[in-house]
Amino acid sequence: MSAAQPQQDPRFRELVDRLANELCRTVDGDFDVFIDIASEDAVFQKLRMLVNSTLHTAREGISSIRAQAERAEYERQLIAQRDQAQEVARVKAAFLANMSHELRTPMNAIIGYSEMLGEEAQELGEDSLDRKSTRLNSSHRT
Repeated sequence: MSAAQPQQDPRFRELVDRLANELCRTVDGDFDVFIDIASEDAVFQKLRMLVNSTLHTAREGISSIRAQAERAEYERQLIAQRDQAQEVARVKAAFLANMSHELRTPMNAIIGYSEMLGEEAQELGEDSLDRKSTRLNSSHRT
């Protein structure tokens, strides 16, 4: 390199221009840039190493932020699914409670009516009706 200051040396300026052009890609969010411009100039080598190190740190930071955002989205989805499952369980429990009531009410009437028929059959001496009534009444208790 010539005895001129590195900043005034045209080759150094060309290297810095190439470096600047590569770094312009980062403006659009492309941090997958790696500066691989060869130079014997010690100042430029330090500058290139510093830029590459900074870009590497930026890539790691962006990767960490993306991972956190993905985790937050996953957690949001899990919470929504949990809430939906809880609502389904609540609706199911309400349905079963209502259906249980709806089934018990007429069943109790049928059983009560069969008990009355059984008592009346006993009074009239109708053994076949009494046995059927007894079978029906005993089956509902098991």
